[in-house]
Amino acid sequence: MEEYLNKLVASGYDFVICAAAGNCDNTEFVKDNSETYWYKLPTTKEMIDSSVTRVKGGVLAEYGYNLAAIDAKTDVIYKVITYC
Repeated sequence: MEEYLNKLVASGYDFVICAAAGNCDNTEFVKDNSETYWYKLPTTKEMIDSSVTRVKGGVLAEYGYNLAAIDAKTDVIYKVITYC
C-alpha cells in the first residue's frame, strides 16, 4: 500500500489519510524491540506471566491503524494525520 501511495504523491496527486484512535482500549501489547514497531500481541504464556509488562488501552492512532504505520522516510508520511 505504501508503495502505491508513494507513486500517487510522486505523480502530484493530493490526498490526506486521517486516522483516529479507535476501540482498542482492551488490547494489550508487550514491548519487544525485535518487532518492526517495537510491540507485539502477547502470547498466551505472556498473558498469564505476572513478570511480563503489558501495555493496555489508550492505543494511539498512529499505532492502531495500519495506514498510519507508513515509513517516515517517505513523502507519504506528510499525508497522514493522526488523532488520539
